[in-house]
Amino acid sequence: MITKKRNYKLLQEKNGIDEDITIDEYIRDVFDNYYSEFLLNFGMNDLLQSIGE
Repeated sequence: MITKKRNYKLLQEKNGIDEDITIDEYIRDVFDNYYSEFLLNFGMNDLLQSIGE
């Protein structure tokens, strides 16, 4: 709601066409597609290093 009130827009290109998306759609997409990869690549290396010390 704040995003709309402040006149910000989020766009996602789908089939060459920019479509408006909501902030919750954006966050859901980021977390669904990249958060687990981030945890595996970043968090696990640090965790393994700290265990090894």
